[in-house]
Amino acid sequence: MSNNRSARSTTPEQLERMHQMLMISATRNYAWGYDAVPYQFPSFYADFEEPIPFVQEVVLEQPVKFYQDVRVPEGAIVRVKCEVEMVPEARWIIEPGGKLIIDGGVIRAANHAEQRFRGIEVRGYHAPIQAHQDLAGYGLLQYHGIVEFVNGGEVVNADIGVLAGDRDIPNQAGGVIKVLGTPSQTGGIFRNCAIGMEMSPYGLDRQSPINYADFIWEDDALTGQNGEHLIAHAKLRGSHTITFTGCSFINNEADLTESVLMGFGIDAFNSEVRVEPGCPSSGPCTDVTETNSLFLNLDHGVHSTSMGAGDRCWVRKATFTDNICGVYARGHAGGLSVLDSRFDMGGNEVDLNHPSEIFWEQQHRGIFATDCFQFRIRENTVVRSAAGTNSSTSYEGIVVGYSREHNDIVFNNTVSGASSGFVGEGICADLVDVKWQGLQFHCNTNEQNGNNISSRLAESEPAEDQLHHTIRGIQGGFDLAAGNSFDQVATGVDFYMNTYKEPIINPFYDPNVLPEEPVYVTVTPNYWVAPVVVNAGITSTCPVGPAGVDFEIADVTPSLDEAVTQYGNIRYLLDQLIDGGSTDEVVLEITSAWPQDVWDLRSYLLSHSPYLSTDALKQLVNKYGVPDAIKAEVLIANPEATQKEGFLKWAEFDATYPLPSYAIASIRASWEERTYRSHLEAQLASHHAKLTQYTNLLVHRLHNSTSSADPNALLAAWQEVRTPAARYAEAMHLVAQARFVEANNLLMAMPDEKALKPREESERNRMLNLTGTLASAAGQGRNVYTLTTAEISQIVNLRDNGYDRPGNWAGNLLCAVYGNCLPAHSGGDPSKSSAIRSTDRMQAPRALNGGLQVHPNPAQSWVALSYTLPKNEPGELILRDAQGRSQQRYVISGPEGQQVWDCRRVQAGVYTAELWQEGQLIKAEKVVVQP
Repeated sequence: MSNNRSARSTTPEQLERMHQMLMISATRNYAWGYDAVPYQFPSFYADFEEPIPFVQEVVLEQPVKFYQDVRVPEGAIVRVKCEVEMVPEARWIIEPGGKLIIDGGVIRAANHAEQRFRGIEVRGYHAPIQAHQDLAGYGLLQYHGIVEFVNGGEVVNADIGVLAGDRDIPNQAGGVIKVLGTPSQTGGIFRNCAIGMEMSPYGLDRQSPINYADFIWEDDALTGQNGEHLIAHAKLRGSHTITFTGCSFINNEADLTESVLMGFGIDAFNSEVRVEPGCPSSGPCTDVTETNSLFLNLDHGVHSTSMGAGDRCWVRKATFTDNICGVYARGHAGGLSVLDSRFDMGGNEVDLNHPSEIFWEQQHRGIFATDCFQFRIRENTVVRSAAGTNSSTSYEGIVVGYSREHNDIVFNNTVSGASSGFVGEGICADLVDVKWQGLQFHCNTNEQNGNNISSRLAESEPAEDQLHHTIRGIQGGFDLAAGNSFDQVATGVDFYMNTYKEPIINPFYDPNVLPEEPVYVTVTPNYWVAPVVVNAGITSTCPVGPAGVDFEIADVTPSLDEAVTQYGNIRYLLDQLIDGGSTDEVVLEITSAWPQDVWDLRSYLLSHSPYLSTDALKQLVNKYGVPDAIKAEVLIANPEATQKEGFLKWAEFDATYPLPSYAIASIRASWEERTYRSHLEAQLASHHAKLTQYTNLLVHRLHNSTSSADPNALLAAWQEVRTPAARYAEAMHLVAQARFVEANNLLMAMPDEKALKPREESERNRMLNLTGTLASAAGQGRNVYTLTTAEISQIVNLRDNGYDRPGNWAGNLLCAVYGNCLPAHSGGDPSKSSAIRSTDRMQAPRALNGGLQVHPNPAQSWVALSYTLPKNEPGELILRDAQGRSQQRYVISGPEGQQVWDCRRVQAGVYTAELWQEGQLIKAEKVVVQP
């Protein structure tokens, strides 16, 4: 409709005449098999500038069959209460301002057709995809067509049940889809549609509630243009705020043998999608009265990928039964929540051949989250389903990969009967600060799992990159036990590790609250899990922020502010202890606020340490305006004085300005010099985790407070966390709002905030290339859905030349929009490894007086293994691959010697050389074989 056309008035006589024509046209085909003139609404409706105010609707109440496209123009409302048949070539087109209501009726492919019909197309304002605010003026409903399902209305046997978009102009604006059901009445049914509903990208918040809808694929579904199997019940591309409440996503097709044919429940890319339980219209909403959404017999129940722009995948209180994977999430930065849901696994014995499952080694997975950070995975249950009881199919509970340096926590979940309960794989920790920054598992319960908690290689990644694979070293903290429950069954493994990074440190635990310490441990290569025991009385209830969803921002911000302050103070102390000076911006912000006279006082007191008296230290503690970190630093430098009886009790409870508990703990720890640094690192880990988790809560609450969170508020929340992960999340938020200059400036300033290692600097440069390509397209009025061949080639190069955040975000775009897909790197089933298992903590493999040297390393054709045996007795050299499988064995004799391994016939990768004598592992070294 042209906006420069002058508005014309419509007389009552014209309105009545048009209404009569509409009614006549709608009733002329009321007979099955009657080859009437193909029906189409009058085209002259588009000549009117304003929506036509019909005094009544057009109601189809008798069966009708259409032989060509049906158009519902602006101002028209059609209510379907009968069966409507469509030939395969036909579709419904709901134009902007038009409305179709399927009120208990059925729109379906013609009964005797062998193919599905094209479906229903609901259109919106045709405009290039711009930043959200650029289209704010077009949010009025007259600019959008509407399709509404009520009273169990159905669309059956369509290629696409309802497309919010335009087949003729792909990736442009779509209209509104509504399913308005209640707990007692299904709103709408999408039956045997290759794609049930599809939403094309556009820049407006959609007013599309999907309440109590059933998406069903049956065994006798028709074939059609998109193939003969389900593709996805709901396909979302660049959609905003789509909420599925109390819906069912079901595939009842029998005798499938391949996962690629099973289809997805929800397939989302760069979309705000929420899966929520339905509550009764009256009475309390409880676990008993709620209607959980159901995902049954699908390849992936929810398959959600992102370019890291903060779009959300939110799944709460859903039931996933006999899916190959319940929730698959890839690339979400601050946008993934899987809460209080149930996953019943193992009921489909099919070949896992979907491209995303190539590296899963036929293991089904309850939750798979890779390349995601700032997520919430908590209070979920993963068990074997009734259908899987007699199945040989195995599954893994919760697998998290490549969360990198972000302090994420998998919290309070239960997994039963899995080959692996909880897995962290790939790079799930900071490249430098492995011990205190990265992925943690807290308060999780294992029941009869093969491996309870694993730090696992993603074996599909190149060998040189596997050297960085690990979860966070310190699980839990000085004031918070990790609190995981191990099943401690001798036939399984409580803690499994085949990564090559630094030794993993045991979870902090309270000896009075067991079991929290793993007993059965598998560690490859020769790294041992050092026991870390903290005093009885440590918190074991794992209170990681508000547990539910009904909390306010005001509940979070005080705790976040306190965590930032405590983290900054402890980091300051640790930096002074090690090298002096800090590269952390949080610390710089805190210390820059201290006046010069505080620095002068600090220098004076430290110059007289450790000889300050208790009285002098008391005056310091009681002095107003001196930061707690400075007070703690001076007290730590005077351990003899602080050990005087009663001093710490006075400083904590009776001083004019009492010191916080973390400062008291640091001072007490300084009395034993050998434990002080590890104590500070443990404190730092705990405070950084709290800081991160409270920021997570703030971001999630901002998303939940309105249908569309304030972008600037989200950016401010991310700025509380000073890590590369947070900077990249900020950058992609800015890119999503077309604020490319700000994104570029942020990325350019990263080295000023934190000294970057070469690998980190490479990732930053690649991120600049990604945002630069997107900025160039936007400058020409295009977006990620309309890239040129040259731009796609640039994105492909980014994906193929590095497995990092920009590479993965580029890969998600290529797969979702352009069909160019590569699987996420992942690990296999560690139960297939022949690595050493310790059945008793005191019998763990430890190095004896022997040695093993490997050269050259990396190697290409041969490796010399120089050994020293502790006893003059025969020994053995064993070469194992990354899965722990023996590749070569040599019988050796002592006390020293050399063996050459010919590695020309083995695949490139990471191997382990093990030196054994009398049944004990003496030494193990990593061997990298290059092509």
